[in-house]
Amino acid sequence: MRREAADGAGWMLAAGVLNALLAMVILANPLMSWFALSTVWGVYLGASGVALAAEAFASSRGKNAA
Repeated sequence: MRREAADGAGWMLAAGVLNALLAMVILANPLMSWFALSTVWGVYLGASGVALAAEAFASSRGKNAA
């Protein structure tokens, strides 16, 4: 990656290392990781739901103003 001077190569390496560490944690303690993943997934879905609803309201308000 470094020879080609790819943008974001360091971030890609960091993401790969973090994914490998997370995989080891999940394999070592599946019960605790189930609760953690459920919490993270719930927060993600809640935040994306609020963002999509806000975008829908903003776009419908923009159509009425035009």
